[in-house]
Amino acid sequence: MDGKIIQANSNMCKTFGYSSAELHQLMFEQLVHPNERHLSSSKLAAIAAGTSTSYQAERILQCKDQTLLWCDISVFVQHDQHQKPDYIFIQCMDITKRKQAEKKLNRLAFHDPLTSLANRTLLLKFLDQAIHRYQRNHDHKFAVLFLDLDGFKLVNDSLGHLEGDNLLVAIAQRLQQETRGSDTLARFGGDEFCILLNDISGQDQAIELAKRINKALNLPFIIANEVINTTTSIGIVIASDKLAKAQDYLRDADSAMYHAKHQGRGRYAIFDASMHMQAKHQLRLRNELSRAFEQQQFVPFYQPIICIDTGQICGFESLVRWQHPERGLLSPLQFLSIVEEIHRIAEIDYYMLDLAIAQVVRWRKQFGLDELTISCNCSSEMLSSYKVIERINNLLTEYQLPAHCLNLELTESVLINDPETTLSILEQLQQLGVNIHLDDFGTGYSSLSYLHRFPIHNIKIDRSFVSRILDSNKDHAIVESIVLLANRLGITITAEGVESHQQYLILKQIGVTKTQGYYHGKPVDAQATFLLLEQASATMELD
Repeated sequence: MDGKIIQANSNMCKTFGYSSAELHQLMFEQLVHPNERHLSSSKLAAIAAGTSTSYQAERILQCKDQTLLWCDISVFVQHDQHQKPDYIFIQCMDITKRKQAEKKLNRLAFHDPLTSLANRTLLLKFLDQAIHRYQRNHDHKFAVLFLDLDGFKLVNDSLGHLEGDNLLVAIAQRLQQETRGSDTLARFGGDEFCILLNDISGQDQAIELAKRINKALNLPFIIANEVINTTTSIGIVIASDKLAKAQDYLRDADSAMYHAKHQGRGRYAIFDASMHMQAKHQLRLRNELSRAFEQQQFVPFYQPIICIDTGQICGFESLVRWQHPERGLLSPLQFLSIVEEIHRIAEIDYYMLDLAIAQVVRWRKQFGLDELTISCNCSSEMLSSYKVIERINNLLTEYQLPAHCLNLELTESVLINDPETTLSILEQLQQLGVNIHLDDFGTGYSSLSYLHRFPIHNIKIDRSFVSRILDSNKDHAIVESIVLLANRLGITITAEGVESHQQYLILKQIGVTKTQGYYHGKPVDAQATFLLLEQASATMELD
């Protein structure tokens, strides 16, 4: 009853590495881990005092070689023939493997398996604790930073998901270096991370962390022998009485992050109420888009393209508009980003392509314009599948439009997305006779390499150069250089954003092939375009 070991079976000796004689020299408490001896002492004291006759508990016991074992122990007082306490019987079951499995399961439940960072569940738990601390005492300020990597999809598409995972691990390590031990860094899945910044003085501390993060991520990563530069868009929410739940903070941080992303790469934004309203508006718009697809509320508008030698209309660019039943006509800037998010941009591309080809064929017959062309936008989603070749060929056959009268306009970002597949598809479209136009030329990353590698028939000089061509010698020289390069490569040039007669004359002098912009006409619907062609036809007859 004093805790000294009287007898131990062979399994006990074998498991703990003692001989029977050695165990007889020990007190039971000497087998208990020092950190838990106070628990064992209090329980045994209660038994010795007669206030308890048994108990069961989990204890960490210590072997002779200092190995630690988790054990489930059952303790009973044995009585003599006079029913007086005689000795204590302790049964031990080794549950170490079970505890290790529990620990592993617990880690899986609360940590991201790829980066070993906290996961959403654990972050929400700590965020709830931070909210409760702040509600009790406003001195315990905190902030939530929601991070979304810019352009991460390109890494997966170009290097593969395995290397994408390697990049995420490397990014997680850099983020850990920028956070404190008191903060919680979590991965939410995909390319999203979240940081709970505890015990801060104010929003300046959160802003400083956001700046440090993007500075750290701006340093290049070496993945699969490729140099990768990355940035992240960061939404910040500061502790507030207006927010009571963890999900509220994450919602607002996510809204702020999207606001930052729309400002460009590597930006941060602090949440305010207008962002929440904007997020609700975006959600409503997303729901309404589903109905727009079902009811075919998208309509094509047409902007004339002018042959600079003749001054006559040589084609049109088809531009999508959304005829919203309540809000009226919406421009692409108001809804296309959401269409891309829900991965239905190709659906719009094909729908506009069908309507535009059918329309231009009617105009060609009505006005005898055998060389009138139509230019249609082509997204990376549309060019991600070889089915685009068959579908375009079917449309050309159905409407009897010569392939060389169809221009597909794509941006440099489309070429970056899976360049090998894109190259193969563009070459097959070229074999059909379709023209490939590179839009917004000069605003991307490596325009000259695209001209060499991809089958480009026309480049559209971005409006930013055209708008400054009268005032900037540098922009004038850039446009001249582009025209010279294109001429040597056998590529035609279209200048976008022409808004004045002077701009038009300078572009004509430089040698641009075609022009497009408000000077010639704004995008209008099919009926207004018909009147424009009718007027142009009458003018030509008078000439």
